[in-house]
Amino acid sequence: MQSITYSRFAKIAAVLVAVAIVSSACADDLDPNTVAAVAEDDTDMVIDEGEHEHSHDDAADAVPWEGRVLPIVEVAVTGDSTSGWDIEASVSGFSFSNPSNTDHVAGWGHTHVFLDGQLLGMSYEPVTHLESLDPGPHQATVTLSRNDHTDYSLDDELITATMSFTVEGEITATDARFEVVYSDGSVSGVDGREKVSIGDLVELVVQTDAADSVHVHGYDLLLDLEAGSSETLRFKADIPGVFEIELEENGLLLFQLQVS
Repeated sequence: MQSITYSRFAKIAAVLVAVAIVSSACADDLDPNTVAAVAEDDTDMVIDEGEHEHSHDDAADAVPWEGRVLPIVEVAVTGDSTSGWDIEASVSGFSFSNPSNTDHVAGWGHTHVFLDGQLLGMSYEPVTHLESLDPGPHQATVTLSRNDHTDYSLDDELITATMSFTVEGEITATDARFEVVYSDGSVSGVDGREKVSIGDLVELVVQTDAADSVHVHGYDLLLDLEAGSSETLRFKADIPGVFEIELEENGLLLFQLQVS
């Protein structure tokens, strides 16, 4: 039986206020009809067909938080190979809305859920269920979004939480593995351009002394990094071309990946 090993727990996306916060704190911002619609909603997860697809690091398009209290968001992953896995967003100071409500109401909305840098979809309740996960390292991320699908931000940063974890079991062997070290502003471990074949399973391991995120352009994959951490991203190289892999916030190119 597979199991999950946690490498670290979620990072909190906002400062903790001194008083206890409940998600109903902003309920009086809504009219009674909207509150009733939220209470009756039993939607689990709505898969994003691409209309609202975006990178979860895109804070430039986000809207500053307008709720009455600062939000706190954490993410946890639990489960096994029999029952499946749950990505759970624990959020206070924020209320989940109904998918039929698309008009912005301060402090209300939904989460955008990512697995291994790829958008799974939108969730209108805290838990997103996955039937299966491949053995190996994974990273789950949630961001808070408004009813109109615009992300919330705080201090010019997305309100988000990330958790890295490992599903135990027999891991599929990779065709190519790249280990990158970013330390004191310099990059080591890779050449300027690395080559793989179309269809190869690629494993990217990044060790860093600074908090940032790795962006695999073209594949639109994101790997969140904490200072002093080592994180792993596995993906299938099924798009031909030459793609930059960079530290997103730093704007530093790590290397180029040629897929042919």
